[in-house]
Amino acid sequence: MTGNHPETDLSESDVLELDILALLQTAEANEAFDTYGPLITTRTAPQFADLLRMINALAAGGDFESAIDAEVFAAVRSPVDISRLEKFGVFDTSDPVLKLTAVQTLRTIHDAETEPVEAQSPGDVR
Repeated sequence: MTGNHPETDLSESDVLELDILALLQTAEANEAFDTYGPLITTRTAPQFADLLRMINALAAGGDFESAIDAEVFAAVRSPVDISRLEKFGVFDTSDPVLKLTAVQTLRTIHDAETEPVEAQSPGDVR
């Protein structure tokens, strides 16, 4: 998301909305926006924009449903991941946005698990 429009007097939410609207490049992205657009906040807008980018990329191949299934299975690294996806409801839904959101969440978990833990001093109150 650009979020940088100094030549205008748009509010932050206006800028985020324009950035998201610019990502409505496929029928699938438009459908996701129609369904979930009312839930977007300034805090969740960047994640929603990432989701729309993913939707556009997967829809470009032509077989959107198969592309989503491939994306779900590509995100799986272990049986624990399958259990996580099950808890997220991936295997019980036909909603592509929910499936892709679960993939994003699983990747976030992977990133958190593989990040090196910083040494914390005894005075650190994190």
